[in-house]
Amino acid sequence: MTPVPFVKLNSGISIPQIGLGVYELPDKEQCKSVVRDALAVGYRLIDSAQRPLDQFYQNERFVGEAIRESGLPREKVFVTTKVYQGFDNKEDLRANIQRSLDELGLSYIDLFLMHSPLCGKEQRISTWRFLNEIRQEQGEKGIIRAIGVSNFGVSHLRQLREAGLPAPSVNQIEAYCPLMRGPQSKQSLGDGADWAGMPGRGWDAPVLRDLAEKVRRPSS
Repeated sequence: MTPVPFVKLNSGISIPQIGLGVYELPDKEQCKSVVRDALAVGYRLIDSAQRPLDQFYQNERFVGEAIRESGLPREKVFVTTKVYQGFDNKEDLRANIQRSLDELGLSYIDLFLMHSPLCGKEQRISTWRFLNEIRQEQGEKGIIRAIGVSNFGVSHLRQLREAGLPAPSVNQIEAYCPLMRGPQSKQSLGDGADWAGMPGRGWDAPVLRDLAEKVRRPSS
Protein backbone atom coordinates (compact mmCIF):
# COMPACT_ATOMS: atom_id res chain seq x y z
CA MET A 1 0.00 0.00 0.00
CA THR A 2 1.31 3.45 -0.94
CA PRO A 3 2.12 5.47 2.21
CA VAL A 4 -0.92 7.49 3.26
CA PRO A 5 -0.42 11.28 3.23
CA PHE A 6 -1.05 13.32 6.37
CA VAL A 7 -2.68 16.70 6.93
CA LYS A 8 -1.98 18.98 9.90
CA LEU A 9 -4.97 19.92 12.08
CA ASN A 10 -5.48 23.25 13.85
CA SER A 11 -4.38 21.53 17.06
CA GLY A 12 -0.93 21.04 15.57
CA ILE A 13 -1.09 17.25 15.21
CA SER A 14 -1.19 15.47 11.86
CA ILE A 15 -3.89 13.01 10.79
CA PRO A 16 -3.71 10.36 8.04
CA GLN A 17 -5.96 11.29 5.13
CA ILE A 18 -7.21 7.71 4.73
CA GLY A 19 -8.34 5.48 7.57
CA LEU A 20 -10.41 2.45 8.52
CA GLY A 21 -13.82 2.86 10.17
CA VAL A 22 -15.08 -0.05 12.24
CA TYR A 23 -18.79 0.80 11.95
CA GLU A 24 -21.00 -2.30 12.24
CA LEU A 25 -18.16 -4.55 13.41
CA PRO A 26 -19.37 -5.50 16.91
CA ASP A 27 -18.06 -9.08 16.65
CA LYS A 28 -14.78 -9.38 18.52
CA GLU A 29 -12.83 -11.68 16.24
CA GLN A 30 -14.10 -10.12 13.04
CA CYS A 31 -13.29 -6.61 14.23
CA LYS A 32 -9.82 -7.55 15.45
CA SER A 33 -9.05 -9.41 12.24
CA VAL A 34 -10.11 -6.45 10.07
CA VAL A 35 -8.10 -3.97 12.14
CA ARG A 36 -4.98 -6.17 12.19
CA ASP A 37 -5.18 -6.72 8.42
CA ALA A 38 -5.66 -2.99 7.80
CA LEU A 39 -2.63 -2.10 9.91
CA ALA A 40 -0.58 -4.82 8.22
CA VAL A 41 -1.18 -3.33 4.75
CA GLY A 42 -0.44 0.23 5.79
CA TYR A 43 -3.53 1.85 7.31
CA ARG A 44 -2.58 4.09 10.22
CA LEU A 45 -5.94 5.57 11.28
CA ILE A 46 -8.61 3.53 13.03
CA ASP A 47 -12.01 5.14 13.70
CA SER A 48 -14.34 3.74 16.38
CA ALA A 49 -17.04 5.04 18.75
CA GLN A 50 -18.28 4.45 22.26
CA ARG A 51 -20.72 1.87 23.50
CA PRO A 52 -23.42 1.15 24.67
CA LEU A 53 -25.36 4.11 23.28
CA ASP A 54 -23.94 3.58 19.81
CA GLN A 55 -25.29 0.18 18.83
CA PHE A 56 -23.39 0.19 15.54
CA TYR A 57 -19.87 0.18 16.99
CA GLN A 58 -19.44 -1.44 20.44
CA ASN A 59 -15.86 -2.28 19.60
CA GLU A 60 -13.42 0.11 21.26
CA ARG A 61 -11.98 -2.76 23.31
CA PHE A 62 -11.42 -4.90 20.23
CA VAL A 63 -9.74 -2.02 18.39
CA GLY A 64 -7.33 -1.50 21.28
CA GLU A 65 -6.49 -5.21 21.46
CA ALA A 66 -5.83 -5.38 17.72
CA ILE A 67 -3.55 -2.34 17.84
CA ARG A 68 -1.48 -3.87 20.63
CA GLU A 69 -1.33 -7.23 18.83
CA SER A 70 -0.16 -5.52 15.62
CA GLY A 71 3.24 -4.82 17.16
CA LEU A 72 3.19 -1.23 15.92
CA PRO A 73 4.34 1.49 18.32
CA ARG A 74 1.37 3.40 19.78
CA GLU A 75 2.49 6.66 18.21
CA LYS A 76 2.30 5.09 14.73
CA VAL A 77 -1.47 4.49 14.93
CA PHE A 78 -3.94 7.39 14.94
CA VAL A 79 -7.02 6.47 17.02
CA THR A 80 -10.35 8.27 16.73
CA THR A 81 -13.38 7.64 18.89
CA LYS A 82 -16.63 9.46 19.57
CA VAL A 83 -19.18 10.24 22.25
CA TYR A 84 -22.83 10.38 21.24
CA GLN A 85 -24.56 12.21 24.08
CA GLY A 86 -24.16 15.81 25.25
CA PHE A 87 -23.03 16.92 28.72
CA ASP A 88 -24.01 19.60 31.23
CA ASN A 89 -21.13 18.75 33.58
CA LYS A 90 -17.44 18.73 32.71
CA GLU A 91 -16.54 16.00 35.16
CA ASP A 92 -19.14 13.70 33.65
CA LEU A 93 -17.54 14.25 30.26
CA ARG A 94 -14.07 13.67 31.72
CA ALA A 95 -15.29 10.35 33.15
CA ASN A 96 -16.74 9.49 29.77
CA ILE A 97 -13.39 10.09 28.07
CA GLN A 98 -11.71 7.90 30.68
CA ARG A 99 -14.21 5.15 29.91
CA SER A 100 -13.08 5.18 26.30
CA LEU A 101 -9.44 5.08 27.39
CA ASP A 102 -10.20 2.09 29.61
CA GLU A 103 -12.07 0.29 26.82
CA LEU A 104 -9.30 0.95 24.30
CA GLY A 105 -6.58 0.15 26.84
CA LEU A 106 -4.67 3.25 25.70
CA SER A 107 -3.12 6.17 27.55
CA TYR A 108 -4.40 8.78 25.09
CA ILE A 109 -6.81 9.28 22.18
CA ASP A 110 -5.58 11.09 19.09
CA LEU A 111 -8.96 12.52 18.07
CA PHE A 112 -12.10 12.64 20.22
CA LEU A 113 -15.33 13.65 18.47
CA MET A 114 -18.84 14.71 19.40
CA HIS A 115 -20.66 12.09 17.34
CA SER A 116 -23.90 13.98 16.77
CA PRO A 117 -25.48 17.43 17.08
CA LEU A 118 -28.80 15.90 18.19
CA CYS A 119 -28.29 16.67 21.89
CA GLY A 120 -29.68 20.19 21.34
CA LYS A 121 -28.11 23.63 21.18
CA GLU A 122 -27.34 24.08 24.89
CA GLN A 123 -25.58 20.73 25.24
CA ARG A 124 -23.83 21.14 21.91
CA ILE A 125 -22.24 24.32 23.21
CA SER A 126 -21.56 23.07 26.75
CA THR A 127 -20.04 19.78 25.56
CA TRP A 128 -17.81 21.53 23.06
CA ARG A 129 -16.72 24.05 25.71
CA PHE A 130 -15.88 21.25 28.16
CA LEU A 131 -13.91 19.33 25.52
CA ASN A 132 -11.82 22.41 24.83
CA GLU A 133 -11.22 23.01 28.53
CA ILE A 134 -10.20 19.40 29.18
CA ARG A 135 -7.81 19.41 26.25
CA GLN A 136 -6.28 22.74 27.35
CA GLU A 137 -5.89 21.51 30.94
CA GLN A 138 -4.09 18.40 29.77
CA GLY A 139 -1.82 20.11 27.25
CA GLU A 140 -0.53 18.72 23.98
CA LYS A 141 0.54 15.45 25.62
CA GLY A 142 -2.76 14.91 27.43
CA ILE A 143 -5.39 12.21 27.17
CA ILE A 144 -6.98 13.77 24.06
CA ARG A 145 -4.67 15.29 21.45
CA ALA A 146 -7.30 16.81 19.14
CA ILE A 147 -11.06 17.33 19.32
CA GLY A 148 -13.77 17.68 16.73
CA VAL A 149 -17.35 17.01 15.78
CA SER A 150 -19.23 14.64 13.50
CA ASN A 151 -22.38 15.05 11.43
CA PHE A 152 -22.62 18.77 12.24
CA GLY A 153 -24.29 21.08 9.76
CA VAL A 154 -23.50 24.69 9.00
CA SER A 155 -25.95 26.00 11.60
CA HIS A 156 -24.45 23.80 14.35
CA LEU A 157 -20.93 24.99 13.60
CA ARG A 158 -22.04 28.60 13.55
CA GLN A 159 -23.57 28.16 17.01
CA LEU A 160 -20.16 27.11 18.36
CA ARG A 161 -18.50 30.09 16.72
CA GLU A 162 -21.15 32.51 17.98
CA ALA A 163 -20.59 31.16 21.49
CA GLY A 164 -16.98 32.30 21.16
CA LEU A 165 -15.56 28.77 21.05
CA PRO A 166 -12.65 27.51 18.93
CA ALA A 167 -13.36 25.81 15.61
CA PRO A 168 -13.32 21.99 15.66
CA SER A 169 -10.20 20.33 14.26
CA VAL A 170 -12.48 18.02 12.27
CA ASN A 171 -16.10 17.82 11.17
CA GLN A 172 -16.41 14.18 10.18
CA ILE A 173 -19.30 13.73 7.77
CA GLU A 174 -20.71 10.78 5.87
CA ALA A 175 -20.55 11.13 2.10
CA TYR A 176 -20.82 8.64 -0.74
CA CYS A 177 -22.63 8.37 -4.05
CA PRO A 178 -26.28 8.19 -2.83
CA LEU A 179 -25.54 10.66 -0.02
CA MET A 180 -24.09 13.85 -1.42
CA ARG A 181 -23.41 16.96 0.62
CA GLY A 182 -23.65 20.62 -0.22
CA PRO A 183 -23.80 23.40 -1.03
CA GLN A 184 -20.47 22.56 -2.61
CA SER A 185 -18.79 25.96 -2.36
CA LYS A 186 -15.45 26.72 -0.73
CA GLN A 187 -17.12 29.14 1.67
CA SER A 188 -19.78 26.72 2.87
CA LEU A 189 -17.32 23.87 3.24
CA GLY A 190 -15.23 26.16 5.40
CA ASP A 191 -18.14 26.44 7.81
CA GLY A 192 -19.28 22.84 7.56
CA ALA A 193 -21.61 20.86 5.35
CA ASP A 194 -25.37 20.58 5.21
CA TRP A 195 -27.52 17.75 3.92
CA ALA A 196 -28.44 18.32 0.30
CA GLY A 197 -30.58 16.51 -2.22
CA MET A 198 -28.81 16.95 -5.53
CA PRO A 199 -30.51 15.95 -8.83
CA GLY A 200 -28.44 13.73 -11.10
CA ARG A 201 -26.41 12.38 -8.19
CA GLY A 202 -26.50 9.13 -6.28
CA TRP A 203 -26.64 5.68 -7.84
CA ASP A 204 -28.62 7.10 -10.77
CA ALA A 205 -25.94 9.60 -11.72
CA PRO A 206 -25.27 9.34 -15.47
CA VAL A 207 -21.54 8.76 -14.97
CA LEU A 208 -22.24 5.80 -12.69
CA ARG A 209 -24.86 4.36 -15.04
CA ASP A 210 -22.40 4.57 -17.95
CA LEU A 211 -19.64 2.89 -15.98
CA ALA A 212 -22.01 0.17 -14.75
CA GLU A 213 -23.10 -0.61 -18.29
CA LYS A 214 -19.50 -0.92 -19.47
CA VAL A 215 -18.57 -3.43 -16.80
CA ARG A 216 -22.02 -5.07 -16.74
CA ARG A 217 -22.54 -4.44 -13.07
CA PRO A 218 -25.16 -2.56 -10.99
CA SER A 219 -24.38 1.11 -10.51
CA SER A 220 -24.22 0.54 -6.74
